[in-house]
This record gives sequence, structure tokens and C-alpha cells, in this order.
Amino acid sequence: MSLVYIFTFSKVETEQVARLMGATAAVKPGARVGPVRLGANDFLLFASDMGPKIARSLADSVLNNSNPAHGATVAGPRPDAVLIAGLCGGLTANLQQNTIVTYRECQSTDGNGTAYGCSPSLTGRISRMVISTGVSCESVVGITSPKIATNKDLRLELARSGAQTVDMESYEILAVAHKMGIPVAILRVVADHLEMRLPDLNRAINEAGSLDQGRALRVAIGSPLLTARLVAANKRAMRHLGRALEVVLPSDCFADLPLTEREVSSNNVPQG
Repeated sequence: MSLVYIFTFSKVETEQVARLMGATAAVKPGARVGPVRLGANDFLLFASDMGPKIARSLADSVLNNSNPAHGATVAGPRPDAVLIAGLCGGLTANLQQNTIVTYRECQSTDGNGTAYGCSPSLTGRISRMVISTGVSCESVVGITSPKIATNKDLRLELARSGAQTVDMESYEILAVAHKMGIPVAILRVVADHLEMRLPDLNRAINEAGSLDQGRALRVAIGSPLLTARLVAANKRAMRHLGRALEVVLPSDCFADLPLTEREVSSNNVPQG
């Protein structure tokens, strides 16, 4: 039996994963769901707001038990593995909406020059499990940014790093797990493709690096069509990912990882 921590960073991500875990009530940011047993695994879901600062704080608290500000979320038992599940943006033309991806490694825009690799064994097992259902699953390099890539120019700029997808949290979780020697898999789905324009939600990002709901509402009112398209795209993408998670979560993907896997998963990979 494996203990797996799952991290989600938006309402639509959390709703989908919590539903698969049997939650019947709404799960707010900062809440924990579980432990819940699904098939061969016990899962704890940690729901959070978006943004790298919040993700790093949560990871320090939950994985490293070093952040008293989040003392209420400290999980206790060390997990056998970590799964980050949710949305991402596509940075290349071949990654269309609803494409499911696993990360080989993740970079950051903070300029520190280090990328961290995900667990090869765990990632490979998850990818093969998804593909066995008849759904394609692409292996990618991701990048974490504190800003939302709202248009093609911004996405192409991020792609110059060699990344194919972008999100706002994965690197921070991976960096802490690297220090702790905990295998990590990142399973995401492309919600917005290279050509897609988004409302300028960067104007709604607060000092904590997350969305201020009041500001976000004003942005949404000012860009109703773009907002409606984004919300619909996010929901469609998460339903697509949800079908993959239905197969992955109760499987034996997380069991009996090689003893050396913790060393492999914590090797840092220099950026190209």
C-alpha cells in the first residue's frame, strides 16, 4: 500500500480530483481531503490557490514540515510519492487543447539555472497506464512562471527555454521534493494552446502571487468573451484529465518504486 500526496492549485482542478476521491462537499483552498483509499493506494489531497510562492510555502509545510504558517496542513507521514495534477498551457504548436502530458523535468523562470527531473519510473508507469486506455500522453519539459502566458508572444518567449508547457506551481513542489528525496510525477492537461488569447489576469495577481478574486472579477467583466472561453476550456480539459485519473489513481503505478528511484528523482538537470 502506497501513500500518495496529490497537489492541486485551482478550483476546477480541485473539484475534479476531490470528486474522484469521493468528496461530496466543496473543497476550499488550504483544505485537505483524505486519507482516502483507492485501489492499491492511500491518497491525501492538498488543495491550494495558484502561484509559485503559495506552492513553495505549501510544499515546505507538507513535505518538509518547516513552515509554521501552514501548520494546520502538515500531513504527518512521509509520502511514498507525490502527484501534481492539473492544467497547463501549451507553448508549441503540436500541443493542442486537451492533450494530456507528463513532465520529464521542470524549469523555472526565476533564473537560477536549475531544472529538476521527475521520477522516471513513476512517470513512465503513469504514461503507459494513460496510453493503455487509448488516450495519447505526451512527455514534455515544463516551466513554472509567476505570470500567466496570456498570448502567443509570451508563450513563444517561454518556449525559448526549451519548455513545451507552462504552469505556475510545479517547479516549487518539485524543488522541495528533490531535497526530501520523494519521487514526483506531474500529470497535467493542456487547457490553452499556443494561439489562444486569454484575459489579462496578470492584472489580478496579488503580492502573494495568486489571483485576487475582486480584481479577477473586474478583468472578467472587461473581457467577457475571452473569460468565457477560458472557463469553458479549463472545464473541458479537466474532464479529459479526470478520465485518465480514474484509471491512474487506483492502479499499482505508485507501488514498489525502485530503491534508487529516490536518488534518480532528486538529481537536478542543468537547463540547456
